[in-house]
Amino acid sequence: MQYEFAANIRDPEQNDIPEGIEPRRMKIYQELFFNNIEGFISSAFPVIRTLFDEQQWHQIVREFMVNHRCHSPVFAEIAIEFLDYLSGNGRHLLLKYPFMLELAHYEWVEVAVVFADEENTVNSSEPDWLEEKPVVSSVSHILAYDYPVHLISKDFSPTEEEKQATFLVVYRDKDDNIGFMELNAVSYRLLSLINGELTGKVIIDTIAEELHRDDVENLYPMALELFDSFSQKNILLGTV
Repeated sequence: MQYEFAANIRDPEQNDIPEGIEPRRMKIYQELFFNNIEGFISSAFPVIRTLFDEQQWHQIVREFMVNHRCHSPVFAEIAIEFLDYLSGNGRHLLLKYPFMLELAHYEWVEVAVVFADEENTVNSSEPDWLEEKPVVSSVSHILAYDYPVHLISKDFSPTEEEKQATFLVVYRDKDDNIGFMELNAVSYRLLSLINGELTGKVIIDTIAEELHRDDVENLYPMALELFDSFSQKNILLGTV
């Protein structure tokens, strides 16, 4: 009975109403489940939602309900389930929108940052970026994409030929406001090297070697400015 009940809610066109249940009452459950799931997905992926009209979008949500099996009962985790769907049974959507999986990941990260708990600890003293080991906030996400996902909208949908390497960091500041910063290749590499094990000096020296720069001392001021800027946005918490 429970399987029949759930099957009808998930896909009412292909599954009959369980015997003994009034259609009017069953319709309440069908609409309640669909509207709740559609609402969570729409709020988590507002940009993706703008790419489709209402009929198309409702069809996508219905396909998600029919073809995907969620592993979490938590409403707030429907977003990551939808992301899993796009990378699996929903990959046909990428034929028209090749950037959609990356855009969905970017929008999911913004949701994840809202709910994340800060887990890092740092020294209470002023950070010594060069001699000590910088610490990235566990709430921050350092991202690299093939498409400029932060620019995509209803009026801008890049094609396969319009790929553009994009580096971003999504963060939550000390006032719990969510923000993002576009990075260049060097600042992205700098953040990527911070793992709690390397001092700032080692990180800068590593980048200088990768860039084949003999004037590493000229990189220090620029890198220190980056460290301070990241710290002000709570992307870096300090040093250990």
